[in-house]
Amino acid sequence: MDAILKQKKIVKGKLTRLVSKIDDLQNQANSESIIEVYEKDVNLIDTEVNYLNNNLLSTCTDEDFNGYEIEMHNLFSKLDTLKIILKEEMKKLVRNDNNINACQNNANTNVNNLKLPRIELPVFTSNYMEWISFRDLFLASVGNNNTLSDRQKLQYFKLSVKGEAATLLQSIQITNYNYQKAWNALTERYENEAEIINAALNKLVSQPVLKQESASGLRKIIDTTQQCIDTLQILKQPVEHWDTLIIFLLRGKLDPETLRVWTLEQTNKKNPSFAQFKSFVLGRATAIASLAKCQKEKTSVPFEAGGNALILPKITCDLPQFQVDASALNTFKNLQLADINCLQPSSIDILLGADVFGEIMLNRHLNVPGHSLTAMETIFGWIVLGKTKLSCQRIISNHASYNAVEFQLDKFWQLEELSETKPFTNEEIACENHFKRTYTRDSTGRFAVKFPFRDSSDELGSSRDIAVHRLQQIERRFSKNQSLSDQYHKFMDDYLKLGHMELISENEIDVPASSSFYLPHHPVPNKNGDKFRVDAQNSHNCGHEKMYRQITLHDSDFQRIVWRNSPFEPIQDFRLTRIAYGIASSPNLAIKCLQQLALNESNNFPLASKAALKDYYVDDLMSGANSLSEALELQNQLTQMVSSAGLVLRKWASNCSELLNSIDSDMRLSNTSLNIDNDDTVKTLGILWHPVSGVFYFKITPLSFEGTLTKRTLLSTIAKTFDPLGWLSPITIQYKTIMQRLWKQQLKWDERVPTDIKLEWEQLANGVQFVKDIKIPRFLLVDSDNQFHLFGFSDASEKAYAAAIYCRSVSDTGKINIQLIIAKTRVAPLKTVSLPRLELCGALLLVKL
Repeated sequence: MDAILKQKKIVKGKLTRLVSKIDDLQNQANSESIIEVYEKDVNLIDTEVNYLNNNLLSTCTDEDFNGYEIEMHNLFSKLDTLKIILKEEMKKLVRNDNNINACQNNANTNVNNLKLPRIELPVFTSNYMEWISFRDLFLASVGNNNTLSDRQKLQYFKLSVKGEAATLLQSIQITNYNYQKAWNALTERYENEAEIINAALNKLVSQPVLKQESASGLRKIIDTTQQCIDTLQILKQPVEHWDTLIIFLLRGKLDPETLRVWTLEQTNKKNPSFAQFKSFVLGRATAIASLAKCQKEKTSVPFEAGGNALILPKITCDLPQFQVDASALNTFKNLQLADINCLQPSSIDILLGADVFGEIMLNRHLNVPGHSLTAMETIFGWIVLGKTKLSCQRIISNHASYNAVEFQLDKFWQLEELSETKPFTNEEIACENHFKRTYTRDSTGRFAVKFPFRDSSDELGSSRDIAVHRLQQIERRFSKNQSLSDQYHKFMDDYLKLGHMELISENEIDVPASSSFYLPHHPVPNKNGDKFRVDAQNSHNCGHEKMYRQITLHDSDFQRIVWRNSPFEPIQDFRLTRIAYGIASSPNLAIKCLQQLALNESNNFPLASKAALKDYYVDDLMSGANSLSEALELQNQLTQMVSSAGLVLRKWASNCSELLNSIDSDMRLSNTSLNIDNDDTVKTLGILWHPVSGVFYFKITPLSFEGTLTKRTLLSTIAKTFDPLGWLSPITIQYKTIMQRLWKQQLKWDERVPTDIKLEWEQLANGVQFVKDIKIPRFLLVDSDNQFHLFGFSDASEKAYAAAIYCRSVSDTGKINIQLIIAKTRVAPLKTVSLPRLELCGALLLVKL
């Protein structure tokens, strides 16, 4: 409280001295600068009084509150009085300036008897090319006008500039002595010959290319070029020797037809001058404008008919779609056509239907022997029908772009995120309910399902033509690849022999489009690698053999395909009776069948049912048990449960050989190590599990840093890291900080990374190669009968924060084992955040783990 009272005393002293100074101000000659200084002092004291008022009234006792409140009110009153005095003094100063200007105008009346015409101020938009003309116009209209004061000139000057130039003058106050300062600031910035020349050349070179004939476009090319030439000439550039270069540049800006005419006119071998080129282009623009005016004079014949019409933004595309050769109508040149521009692509204004066709047509028509066109007379004039040649060749070009690096980065960050349980959407709930209502099981236990249509099947439309076209494409591939052809035919023969597809009889082919759909099919290379693993003491993994093809589909007509064994045979129609690969709903239907099987058989196979509901990933199972006997029982129940639905488990793998003794060798997984990542993307750092030794280890691809290291190559390497549990967090956090620095520097994809990042990357690459020596036991505990505790840690630095969870287990004999379960790291935000706040972020991350 003593410090606040001391501050009050200081503020009151400042205010008393300022009041005395402003009182003296009223009795002497003033200037605008003095008043502005006092206004700043008043504002500063006003801020201090506000701060003092808040602190004093919030900390004083109730007995002192009223006294202090009155005292502070008096201070505010004095400040308000000072503000009013300063405003009045400023008004007096403005009135005095106006009187002086009036006297100056009267004094100059005899000299300037004529009133100058009102001139619109030139505008400068901060473009270097505009500076010279702006400078000359402004000086002529304002800068050299002696009847204006410097203060007024500065006002006009500020009103005349836009953009960056206006920002440059924003802080300059409007006073008499600041005009020259403002003028010098812009002159220093824009009186730059090198920049003006660069701007003129850039404008000359970057003119857009005309796609079609346009009078305004041609004139704009000449106007822009002439402006650039004039600017360069003012700066004493040898433009008179640049005709050949300028014509070469402008030829590339012309539309194809104008360029063709210009080329045909160059019959002699002499280089044309720019003046000749300019004369040609302007003459061409005049001709095009005249033709456009003539084309607007369409045939107009009164016609009246009643009816209803729909108003649409656009009826169809421009017709004809391509330019038609004018010679096609030479035979009918004496006829009055309904549309004199029928050869040019143009928009359709109105579409008349067959209901008024009879009222439009007249009796006469004209056929020319040997001619493919026919002329028919209508009330609007003659129309021409038939086939003719196009004046241009139609070229179709399709382009596709796929950025694998961005896709891999997305997967990298998705893997680093902690997944949260999200509520089902309305569509997902509807899909769940649809399966429960429609699934059935036949006498053998096999599941039969129906498609969950997103919308009505009426919107599917016709699809057989597309399927036939795709089949013909595949057959062309077969002619170039006999091995692919043999494998594909074998696959289709097996499909037919197993009853997974059936031939459609002729009387069933023609059905409404809303009741069937044809699927285009194509070969997809088999993916090499096992997608499912085990993580338990006595553990095993397995997957289903041809799982999709063990589930019957009720809506088989929506899975029709076309096929034939040879291009010389007729195309036949088949329907797939089992859920097919490549359909969006197929994975969901398969998973729902497995889940429903586990629910249905929970009483008969309790262990298998529990494992199926918890340990399935798509159609792969990863499970285990605490003892060999329990594992054998689980294996037996799983085999029986899935076989009751017509499914077969294969690709068995385990760290316990006894579990595999009863499994046929062709049903076992042949690889000694399993790749944990289910993605087929080649990984720089990938996790492998060795079932026999029961350890995880890492597959390492050396981090290459030879040659040019760009943002693309670096991020592509980082994105190939697979570390779902954060075992490599000391490495991945370095990856993340490097990524953050790259994004912060806004480098382009193929731009070389800075030297400091390159050196850091090389050091990191040298250390990563030793990760392959790390072995992580799959089993967390000492043995099955022990106590264990979970411990969580989090910490933060200015660059990142992290959290980790460890398992500490103690056996009955006192043996202790501590092992990392999971860890996650995050880089600190780009915006500076305090260290305590980052530590809280680390704690929150730990809670989510």
